Amino acid sequence: MISPTVVASFSLIAGNYQNADSLFEVHKETAEIANHPITARLLEQLNGVEIQGAILIAVGDNIIYHRFGGDLSLMDKEPIDRNTRFAIGSVSKQFTAAALLQQLYRQGGMQNVKIALKQPISTYLLPSHSIWGEHYPNWADHVTLHHLLTHSSGLKDFTSDPAFENQKFNQTPHSPTEYLAIVRDQELSFEPGSDTLYSNTNYLLLAEILHSLCDSDLSSYLNGLCNEIGMSNTWAPLSGSLDELRSLDDQLAGVVDSGGRPTLDNFSCARGCGSLISTPQDLLKWNLALHKYKTIVPDEIYQIMTTSYINEEGYGIGVESTSRGTTILGHQGYLNGFESCLLYEPDSEMSIIVLSNSYKHHEQILEVVFRELDAPCS
Repeated sequence: MISPTVVASFSLIAGNYQNADSLFEVHKETAEIANHPITARLLEQLNGVEIQGAILIAVGDNIIYHRFGGDLSLMDKEPIDRNTRFAIGSVSKQFTAAALLQQLYRQGGMQNVKIALKQPISTYLLPSHSIWGEHYPNWADHVTLHHLLTHSSGLKDFTSDPAFENQKFNQTPHSPTEYLAIVRDQELSFEPGSDTLYSNTNYLLLAEILHSLCDSDLSSYLNGLCNEIGMSNTWAPLSGSLDELRSLDDQLAGVVDSGGRPTLDNFSCARGCGSLISTPQDLLKWNLALHKYKTIVPDEIYQIMTTSYINEEGYGIGVESTSRGTTILGHQGYLNGFESCLLYEPDSEMSIIVLSNSYKHHEQILEVVFRELDAPCS
């Protein structure tokens, strides 16, 4: 067990540390924080890692570590600060899942949620729906909402298809119908519910299902949901290139290092599966509202959402066990050169949030985080 003295000593050291590239904020520890078995060790390891983005660690409502630094973009050498916003990529999936479950609950309570999860897509997106374009697929009568939420539908990922990766296609805005058409007529990879295949197509469809339920597009719904819990620095664009979005949001970072991956995708491709823009502070508010206070969905729905189904898939959230005997809930994300990671450990109420506009720096930080989370207590 880490002693309170060790945590207090590190807080004093890190609290006095500043340089041109990085800023630390380490807040006064509480008994709850001091008793966490890996807090001091993790903070000490992170202290030695170069940063290009932002890291925030909290135990419950208490922020114990907030560090940010590096360049706003490759061309713009302005420094990243506490107000810098980042695209969070697939971390957005848990927002889509929670929004859908919330709307189903509002319309008919817990019984409605349980029934809806077993219903096929066609219950909500009828054969006449515009999403299907020229051809209604047979799989829409067999793939359920639960299959979509857990990536167990067997649907191919439209963002991995050569037709999407054609640069002339993915750099311009398209409708959900056009994105779905890329994989709509392809055979399923397996019988729905028998395996998992991570596919952005699942969450593209979930966004359309939510739209059909409440006559509000996902972007508007998420903006309202985030406002309800005080996430004033979070928004969900419907479309636009990164340059176009930065012209609208002067706090949005650009890209420093994409690791050789594409950075010019139009954000319209990320509807439902990865379009949110946020800050570490706002994502902490999300973690607390979802996991601790249960203000987004009631506990009974939360338990469904965070159950480990096939291959440790929850609803927009991975559910993994550590060698310490604890469970980690969370997701990583990538979009247009941005990297993200949002984690929550229920036993300790610890949140770990890492946002970056550099592939190399993000991978180095996550290596430290996951090594320490999975390490036996000493």
